[in-house]
Amino acid sequence: MATPASSSLFMSLGNAWRLLTLRSDIDDIILELLGHFSLDKIYAESDKEAYQNLLTTLVSQLNTIYYLQRLTLPSENLQAGSIGWYLGFLASWEVTFRSLEFVLQVFQEGRESLWEAEALRDLYLPEFILSSLRLLTLHPKAPTNQRAKDRRERFARVDRALERIYDSYPGPKSFLFLLCRDITTALRNDPNALALPARMRYELPNLASDLYPLAECLSSQYVSTIVPQRGFAARADWLPQYLALRDVSQYLVGASIQYAINRETRDVRLQSSSARTRNAVMQAIENLQVPEHLAQLDIAAPFSETFRVILPDGPHLERADSATANSHETKMDATDALCLRLCDRMVIHRVSDREMMHSLSELSRSITLLDDPSSTMRPVRPRLYALNCPHAHLAGDSQLRTALKFPDDPPDRSEIKLPPDSKCLFCGEEITAMREVSIARQTWDTLKPLEPNPDTINVERHLRTQFQLTPPKFENMPQNTSYGSLVGRGDHSPSDLDIYSQRPSTSVNSISHHNEPRSISRTLLTPQVASIHQILDECQQDLQPPENATFNSSEGTTHSHSDGQKTFETQTVQTSIMDQPPLSSDPLVSPAISNFSYNYPRPTPSPSAQSFDSRTLVHSRTAPTISAPKTKKPSLFSRLQSKREAPPILSEAHSSSRLASMQETIEEISLTSLISVPKSLLRSKTAKTIRDVNVYLSQNSPHALFWSQSFIHILDIESSPAKVIQALATDSTCVQAAVTRVHLAYIVKSQDQKLTLRIANIASSQVPVVEYRMPQTPYCTSLAISPKENVVAVGFESPIVRFFSTSKSEPPREDHLHSRYHDECKEKECPPIGTLSFSNDGLTVLASIRSLKNGMISFYSWHHPFESFQEESKCRYHVALHESEDNGVTSAIYRPKSETEASLICVTTWTLSGTPLLIQSSEGQKIDIRTDRSGHYGQLGSRIQSAAFSGSGNELAIVNAKGHVYYVANLDSNPLDPRRIATSLELTKKEGFFAMTYMTLPEEEAIVLAWADSSKALGYIKKIPTKSRHDSVNSPNQGHLHTTHHEAPTAIRYELSGEGVQPPQEMNAPDVEAPPYTEKAPEGLGG
Repeated sequence: MATPASSSLFMSLGNAWRLLTLRSDIDDIILELLGHFSLDKIYAESDKEAYQNLLTTLVSQLNTIYYLQRLTLPSENLQAGSIGWYLGFLASWEVTFRSLEFVLQVFQEGRESLWEAEALRDLYLPEFILSSLRLLTLHPKAPTNQRAKDRRERFARVDRALERIYDSYPGPKSFLFLLCRDITTALRNDPNALALPARMRYELPNLASDLYPLAECLSSQYVSTIVPQRGFAARADWLPQYLALRDVSQYLVGASIQYAINRETRDVRLQSSSARTRNAVMQAIENLQVPEHLAQLDIAAPFSETFRVILPDGPHLERADSATANSHETKMDATDALCLRLCDRMVIHRVSDREMMHSLSELSRSITLLDDPSSTMRPVRPRLYALNCPHAHLAGDSQLRTALKFPDDPPDRSEIKLPPDSKCLFCGEEITAMREVSIARQTWDTLKPLEPNPDTINVERHLRTQFQLTPPKFENMPQNTSYGSLVGRGDHSPSDLDIYSQRPSTSVNSISHHNEPRSISRTLLTPQVASIHQILDECQQDLQPPENATFNSSEGTTHSHSDGQKTFETQTVQTSIMDQPPLSSDPLVSPAISNFSYNYPRPTPSPSAQSFDSRTLVHSRTAPTISAPKTKKPSLFSRLQSKREAPPILSEAHSSSRLASMQETIEEISLTSLISVPKSLLRSKTAKTIRDVNVYLSQNSPHALFWSQSFIHILDIESSPAKVIQALATDSTCVQAAVTRVHLAYIVKSQDQKLTLRIANIASSQVPVVEYRMPQTPYCTSLAISPKENVVAVGFESPIVRFFSTSKSEPPREDHLHSRYHDECKEKECPPIGTLSFSNDGLTVLASIRSLKNGMISFYSWHHPFESFQEESKCRYHVALHESEDNGVTSAIYRPKSETEASLICVTTWTLSGTPLLIQSSEGQKIDIRTDRSGHYGQLGSRIQSAAFSGSGNELAIVNAKGHVYYVANLDSNPLDPRRIATSLELTKKEGFFAMTYMTLPEEEAIVLAWADSSKALGYIKKIPTKSRHDSVNSPNQGHLHTTHHEAPTAIRYELSGEGVQPPQEMNAPDVEAPPYTEKAPEGLGG
């Protein structure tokens, strides 16, 4: 069947479905959410906006829980015999009711903090009230000591609370809020007044069974009978009818989610039947006899938005000024935050059962040892084989691969033929075949994911950052008169008063969980690895480093010779591709953890002080950074007449001292197997070329690619040390390679000089490799894979760009960038594609070419679905040719526009005159990326190796020829303020063995650098943390990524300083001048 569109909200609800359905601890989850909020609420006055977001998150999370609880309620025919079984999965009536009363009480008491939160009062609160009241009215087990009179009184309390909220907040109220008042009024008169229609009462399914195919009581034929035709329905019955239709809409969404979660393959025509039922519901809404104070359109709008989750082709009926405009984003944030909390909760509860976890760990470890008794290979997926020797010996996959040759991923339940003269490893008898004992691998696959690592969660529980609201500054709190009386009496010493005068007054601005990014886990950084924002903020204070502190960039160490000071050392972690550390002897400790540790620096104690031995910790995390206050960010290059104060400047010594304290980890990787040369070619002229190693870093995953002409190694640098997850031989000469989370794309050149593009799925070995054969000319110059994993773009000479599908071999779509000038390009007259890159959201491709006649750099862009291209004619950049050091364009990257920020192009070159630029693509205005001339951070220069935007697009990292890493924040400010934050490898020209990008790692977002030294057969990986992931908030930029930016922009300096202003220069136009042109190509891949 055609599955429902995988909208973001649909996927968030699916994640919640997996974690919340048929649980026996729903009451505990609800109580934990309320208790956590109560502790946060203590400091509600510290940040009203954060408090509003916090309450929105709570209400949305409870609404999600009660929505799934509504689908769990058994029908009355099931309650007769098995009600006890279902009660284990239902929230209790009392907890549900008290949670409703608690939320209403918060709104009554929080009038001052919630005065401006209109969307919270008009949308999120009413939706929660509707869900909770529906669950309460249909709950099969109300408290046994409550009579009908008692229930009426309880509902009367809720009705009075809504009346107080109605009177406490000004302005007109939303339809949903008015609907809640009508429902509570009906329930206070009769608790059973809103029962289901008879057929739905007995036939509705629940989550303990399949919701698809749709039950007869959810069919369009029956739904059309719930509300009689207009003119025959009584106005007094409209509330039960409305709630019944609302139940139908929720069951339709639930059926589609369950179908997707179960990975159902049967064609039950769910989408078509859902569409017919939707039409019946919308028709029934038109027949509702609603009171005069309610509008028919307002009734239909919530239904329309609910159906659009699974049927996006439905009508959009929301009003333009409706509070629901961004409701899906808020609901997704809240739902994802709930899922993260539930995952952490599951880990803690699982680990708490020590006996069970020990047994599981022992079992999975035993299977691993059967695969590799020496504990040296660390198999990713252990396998066990039975050999056909006389004794039928069992041998592990790792054991056999050292002596026998057989397929890397043999098919299940099949006999594997072995080469002639193969011998049994144990008895020495000849063997011809073997068969996998699949139960061992299946058991390991089942048990291994159940072994959690709670280190991060345990550390996070002991930090204040698990709460969203923080105490206000001490000096802003009301003055306590008791302090003055103490001074007046003189019953104190000077040291007593110093307690208050010397206490730090740091204020941490709260960050709402509503604004936290989705799809990433809230983990922590290493304590020694401070974030860039924290370093830059601390460096601006008056603290001075020791005068004799020095930083040696080549050795990576900082030494301080004064007594009692700390000595910091840059850590070098060595790992070999072939030799991995052995398994830990402790079954509860991850093997990677047991063989890797950080050495913490400690101060030298004085002779009189008691000495304590510092302990080596297996895992280390960093406390979150302090975010700056939120301010409105102006648009780029606007109102160029204002001024801003110049940013404070760091001293070079202070900067180096702070950088040394970052304890940046440099990992060494053995590349011996990667650069091995056949003996027949050791003395040939091509031996050195064969040994050359190139490096590529993935744009959407923690994958690094180290490749030579003959071999490709994919490393996972998410863990430390990095480990090889896949290695392969190219079988030809590899000339280009790139990797993402799912795909590896590389181009090989055969002996007859023909090119072949291969696209391999590294996530699944069952997916066949897609191959495209290409002629020798034009030759390929660049390669890029979309972060959305659907398209590979290849740049050629002439210049030509072709788009290839990653899923199937089909003719590529091709664009000739000079088609506006002439039909065919001549080799020595038309330049090749210089750079080719995708934006971080995968929706834009940017190519750059540089004229061979006048050095003019031109940019061409494609937007999804990449059917046509256009030249960014306003962004042309002239860099003179024939300079002594001219390696051309090194980076041309694109940042998409958002509601508040313009689209940007960053271009860097390795030349003497080509200053790095940020260009606004729509207006063509340019800003130089320069360091301050005073030399506090050294000169960035014009010889640039690489540049990369952060995931949010609000930050930029640049590496120059000296290997200095510069960090640029506030990209909308003018002038920019690049700051040097780290040192890597000094280069003499643009090299393919050096790469840099932003990566989202488990514990942090970091700038990652990787380079190779073929002469030493070593690779290096350096990670520079930029922020802790749980400190991040949503950036308005790049809605698909939902990444972060938690530093407030400084005031914009709209008037350029006289020193930075260059006199007007005449720019050389291209040989053929023409207006911007868009080339419309025939239908192709379409993304």
